[in-house]
Amino acid sequence: MTRLRTALTDGLVVIDAFGKILHVNNWVSNTTGYDPEQLVGESIETLLSEGAEGESAAFTQAFAQGAGALPVGQTSDLYLRKRNGRKVHVDIELSPVCVGEEKIVAVTVRGRRDRSSADARRRLELRHQQVIGRLASDINLARPLFDIYERLADELRKVIPFDRASVTERTDDGSFIVEFSAGETVSRMDDRDLEGLIAESFPNAREVNGALLSSIDKRPDDDHPACQAMFDRGIRSMMAAPLGNPLFPEGHLIVRSGQSHAYNDAHARLLSTIGFQLGPAIRNARLGNGLKKVIAEQAAVAKIARTVSTSMNIEQVWDAFVRQVKTLLPADRIVLTEFIDEDNTLIDSHVWGVTSPTHPSGKINTNTSVGRAIKRGEPFIDDLTNPKIAEQGKLPELRSAMFVPLRLSDRIIGSLNIKSKDANAYSQRDLNLMSLLADQIAGAIAAERAHTALLESAAVREEQIRTESENRRLAGEVEFKSKLISTVSHELRTPLTAMLAMADTLKRNRQGNLNERQIEQIGVIRNSGRRLFLLTNDLLTASTIDAGKLKVAMDRIDLEQVMGNVVRSVTPIFENKEQKLIVSCEPGLEVYADKIRLEQVLSNLLSNASKYSPEGSISRMTAVADDDRVVVSVADNGQGISDEDQEKLFDTYFRSDDKATHSEVGAGLGLYIVKMLVEAQGGEVDVESEYGLGSTFSVSLKRPSEALESEANEDAA
Repeated sequence: MTRLRTALTDGLVVIDAFGKILHVNNWVSNTTGYDPEQLVGESIETLLSEGAEGESAAFTQAFAQGAGALPVGQTSDLYLRKRNGRKVHVDIELSPVCVGEEKIVAVTVRGRRDRSSADARRRLELRHQQVIGRLASDINLARPLFDIYERLADELRKVIPFDRASVTERTDDGSFIVEFSAGETVSRMDDRDLEGLIAESFPNAREVNGALLSSIDKRPDDDHPACQAMFDRGIRSMMAAPLGNPLFPEGHLIVRSGQSHAYNDAHARLLSTIGFQLGPAIRNARLGNGLKKVIAEQAAVAKIARTVSTSMNIEQVWDAFVRQVKTLLPADRIVLTEFIDEDNTLIDSHVWGVTSPTHPSGKINTNTSVGRAIKRGEPFIDDLTNPKIAEQGKLPELRSAMFVPLRLSDRIIGSLNIKSKDANAYSQRDLNLMSLLADQIAGAIAAERAHTALLESAAVREEQIRTESENRRLAGEVEFKSKLISTVSHELRTPLTAMLAMADTLKRNRQGNLNERQIEQIGVIRNSGRRLFLLTNDLLTASTIDAGKLKVAMDRIDLEQVMGNVVRSVTPIFENKEQKLIVSCEPGLEVYADKIRLEQVLSNLLSNASKYSPEGSISRMTAVADDDRVVVSVADNGQGISDEDQEKLFDTYFRSDDKATHSEVGAGLGLYIVKMLVEAQGGEVDVESEYGLGSTFSVSLKRPSEALESEANEDAA
């Protein structure tokens, strides 16, 4: 036998329950470069590449306890580590072996080139082995039957197509009842007459490895009433496997589908194997039911306590609570009702099971069971079939209930109620157990509320710190930018002023020693210097605004006088392009504004009108009264402004990408300054423009009487 193991074409490593190597064959020795004597007695991790050691230990321990064969690495690549440190791409399968009372694990190793070349049938068999292995592990760990059944349904979905799966169990009188079902209904598919279907010799049925396999394409004759019922309920395919001993089964595992010919022999063999495994589990569960109930209750309390102690999330605690209660008690509806003491209202915060109307907000109705539990502060059992019970949203199919108040110190913070479709489902022992679990839930609610309050407080403080830090950073940046612009602008203004003065003197040519070309060139110098001078003024104004240091001296202003001053200052600009400016102002108009800032606003708007209008065009500036305000408008015959650009027109440093206007010199500050200066004087600025037809900018300012009256009222307040 040793010679045979050594000569196998696949690698073979035999290890004990502690992961120590007992034997390796020639394939392993030749592949890794180790002599067999060097490996015997060493840990299996000697041969595993980095990252697989922990997985190896877990699988070794699990399969040494009796699980079936299982491949490792279905979702990742596995490598065998050579003596020289290099790696070999392999498939690994673990198989438990019993030698007397000793349990060892046989590790089969196969070299491979590419996972994608694996045979589909082999993968299917491996998937089946995985399902069988996981279910066997659950059974060996003596999990509650309900948990095993739920796991069974989840595992079956992975390998067998079904619309409904059921488990029937044999009762003490020899009959069978449905203990568990999962899946959706197909037409009127339900769990009636399942055992009748199995007992009846229905057509096209055949047996595969002890499992009964059938598919129905048309309605059977009257000799098969159970199969007729099966067909009428939408069932087209069915498999049934005995649980345990086929001669005296503990029950049956049954799957059904609305599709014809949904099952094959491989499905039948898998279902038969699973059914054979489930039989002993059901028998052991029946024999040890009393002891298991006590152990389960203690375990449930411990698990919920652990969840409460390790989690501040009430959702996790609730999920753990529901899972445990379902294994201990008949429960078709479980509700956690929280009591809001501030406004004396109830909220069904967590609900599992049969749906029912929730408690509406409002005063507690002490005639309802929940209201009595909260007001009395004592747990009790209710018979919901009693017509005197005024239970809110009572459902006729629910017949028994327990109500347990949730107490935190000397306060009642809610109620826990569990309901069942069974009559007389609960005992005093059950009520005592639920009272113990209710204390855990109350603690979880209190912990979550405290944790939430702490997180909210910390989040608010963190946000405050972050905001303060960001504000300080931004303030520093604004201050730095303002100082830099102010310094640069002042340094530019001094030589610019001298340069402009000299240019003006030269242009007058009082000595008569300059020719026309030289005078023209001096004019170019003067105009360029003038533009640079205006730009430095705009930069200074923008930096003052950004730093929040803009000040305005508000007073009663003669608007016609201001408009005249502005027109005189911009007339050379219009004359230079042979443009005409038409001005109109209603007589006697006054505004409440800063004279210098208002002149700056109108000068910017008129300069833009000239700049963006063609030579020989006409622009207009008008001033009219509008109720308690005065509106000054500047209209041009330029290119106009697109809708997209109008949205960003007053932004800092905005320059349009329009080719018709992009060639014009500017920093994109003029209209931003206009908007800020107008708003600083309590006014508004607006633009109306149609692309290709020109633009109209309107400045709205308060009249002196209205503005002064408003200020007087504010001072009085």
